[in-house]
Amino acid sequence: MIEPNAADRKWVREQEKRAKLADARKQSVIVALMSTADGRAYIWDKLEAAHIFHASFSTDPLRMAFNEGERNQG
Repeated sequence: MIEPNAADRKWVREQEKRAKLADARKQSVIVALMSTADGRAYIWDKLEAAHIFHASFSTDPLRMAFNEGERNQG
């Protein structure tokens, strides 16, 4: 493996290429999931479990922090 060096244009291009490939793979997974009713239902359930569609406000700061943590994973 090449030692990280932001001044080395070859290293930077390789990292850009890897990042682009990783993004394309993630995009492919999302397209595959969202192209089926079961996939969309799965994603909806995950977002519901994370309370994405509800306010996380609470007068109790610890409860609010917990709520935000749940939302963060969604």
